[in-house]
Order: sequence, then C-alpha cells, then structure tokens
Amino acid sequence: MIESLADEDLRECLLTELEGLRRRPSADVEQPIRENFAFIAMSMDPNNPELDDILDAIKEGASSCGVTAERIDEEQTNEPITKRMLTAITESEFVVVDLTHARPNVYYEAGYAQGLGKIPIYIAKQDAQVHFDIQDYPVIFFRNLRSMRSSLADRLNAIRDSRKQV
Repeated sequence: MIESLADEDLRECLLTELEGLRRRPSADVEQPIRENFAFIAMSMDPNNPELDDILDAIKEGASSCGVTAERIDEEQTNEPITKRMLTAITESEFVVVDLTHARPNVYYEAGYAQGLGKIPIYIAKQDAQVHFDIQDYPVIFFRNLRSMRSSLADRLNAIRDSRKQV
C-alpha cells in the first residue's frame, strides 16, 4: 500500500494515524485509582426486573465492605457511554462482571479490565454457561441473591487482605 501512495498522500495518512495514536490513552500512563470503587459489567435490559435485583445485590454486597459499586448507565451525563465505561474501568479498584447472560459487551469490558492488569470478580447464576476463556478464573456461581451478596463481600475482603500482605 505504501508504494502506491504519492508522497503527499503518504504524509497525510501517517499524520492521521499519529494523531489517532496521540488521542488514545497509553497503558504506560498511570491512571488514578478510585479506592473503594467497583465498576459493574453486566447485561442491561429495562424489561428484565431480574437484572435490577442482581444489580441491587451486587451493590449491597459491595457496600457491606465499604465499596461503592456502579453500573455505567447510572450516571446522568451527555458524554459518550464507551468513553465513560473505559475511564470507569481504568479508574476502578474492583471490576465485578456478571456472566449470567453471556453478553458480548460484558466480555469486552472484562477483557479491557484484564488488559489493564485488573483481575475481574466474575459472578454468574448457578445454571449459567461460562465461556471457555473464563473457566480458568474463579467464578462465584450463585443460586440466590443472598448467597451472591455474601460471596461477593467475602471475595472483596479476601482481595483486600491479599493486597495488605504484599
């Protein structure tokens, strides 16, 4: 392709690419971490009240440990959702990922967190099928919301305790 471009076209192409690279956040740039904040990656469907119950249970489990957990659609703003989502994951101390409905966006958000060096806390309903790539990680499989709240709180506390030992 480079051989087929005139010098001026090549220059414009390279300048465009460089400008795009300048706008992308670098993994080498240290981002501030919001202590006691958890990003929630999960399915969103206003017509499915079960998702509201799961969201509330995640928040309650996190809150019992002093952690504020939020899903990206809860903040009212005019900024693009993808930019806010990437920033929230980058800044979060914890990432809680509900794999119950196997939504591609949820796996994308989990992968982005892992790319930043974060290990997401995976949860799923007991009968949910978890994709192969995630099977190496400990997943909190819950049969009811009470057990999920408790298990999530235990996992958050265990992560904190392990960080204190380092």
